[in-house]
Amino acid sequence: MQYPSRDLRAGLRRKGFEITNDGDHYWAFLTLRNGLVTKIKSKVGGHSLQKYKDLNDFWLASIKAKLHFESVSQLIEFSDCPLSQQEYETMLARNGHIQLPPSGKIKRRRSRSK
Repeated sequence: MQYPSRDLRAGLRRKGFEITNDGDHYWAFLTLRNGLVTKIKSKVGGHSLQKYKDLNDFWLASIKAKLHFESVSQLIEFSDCPLSQQEYETMLARNGHIQLPPSGKIKRRRSRSK
């Protein structure tokens, strides 16, 4: 199976991942809807050479494992939209990879005015 790395990065970005480029590779870091950054991250492509434009089975399996999906097809579905960011966060919490704060109880710091 081949999947365009550009499409995967765009899909992950839509679902709350921050995509960075360190010069050699693109990295995806999960940021929860409440703004908290998690330890969940993966390389999601790299190099500008034409032969690296598509992700092969090895890359997809590696990304699937590091982002804690149950299958490559679930990763692709997440990227293509059927699985929402909220459903992904719930799956990660259910499997013990992240801890979600109780809904509605996210405390934000208020700036002090003089």
